[in-house]
Amino acid sequence: MTLAADATRRLDIRRAAQPILERIHAATGETTFLCVRHGTRAVCIERIDGVRVNSRVLRLGRSLPLHIGAAPRALLAFEDREHWEEYASMVAGSEDLLRDVGSRSELYTQLEEIRAAGLVISDNNVTPGIAAIGAPIFDHYGRVAASLSVSGLRDGVLGESEDGGPTVRELVRQGARDLSSYLGWDEPQNSAAGAGALHRHHEPDDILTR
Repeated sequence: MTLAADATRRLDIRRAAQPILERIHAATGETTFLCVRHGTRAVCIERIDGVRVNSRVLRLGRSLPLHIGAAPRALLAFEDREHWEEYASMVAGSEDLLRDVGSRSELYTQLEEIRAAGLVISDNNVTPGIAAIGAPIFDHYGRVAASLSVSGLRDGVLGESEDGGPTVRELVRQGARDLSSYLGWDEPQNSAAGAGALHRHHEPDDILTR
């Protein structure tokens, strides 16, 4: 993909994501993010600040390593295994990898669990007392194009909705599906189609918590 085409696609995703981010923000009051991969990092290309907690992490234009946090890990986990190995080789020996994962095998185990769950929950993983939920967004080829996440105080993000409405987990999942559909991704009806993408685990029982 050329730089011009890549920039155009990101602009297209941002425009499509805006009403979805606003919808989730209106329902939760939490910080919402849209991220894309750039090398070994996840870059925030859109966000709406939370009402109760205004996260200082992943400001617009800022980035995190792909193995840290909900939105970054949602980008990495749904790539092919060869991309995991490439990433691990690129960051091998870095303080970030050693501090937050410990080993390459542990990283792969976490990524496998995220793929099986279809979502990632970051619980105290980046900021104490803060949790986040992230999900991948797929393009029409089934490739990971971006990720959507919501961050806020643990009780608000991980708990049930106070008014009986959708949980943050459900809102993130549906938002990612809506954006994937906009990009031309056709979600198969058979949720047991295999491992490796959100549509292949339609309603998982387990969610990875780290």
